[in-house]
Amino acid sequence: MLGLRGPETKFVSLPAHGSRTVSLNSGLYKYAATAKNTNTISGYKSFGRNSRYTWNFNVN
Repeated sequence: MLGLRGPETKFVSLPAHGSRTVSLNSGLYKYAATAKNTNTISGYKSFGRNSRYTWNFNVN
């Protein structure tokens, strides 16, 4: 599972040892990603103003 909170809130299914790409508006996001038999990753990511971004998550 991938959770994002910021200007947008999203929850995305994330398979073990898989990846997902999400599209986001600019701003500061708090994220956490975990899948069965993997380590949880979390943190903050900032995207510059007035743009839309794609972000690829990989969980190993």
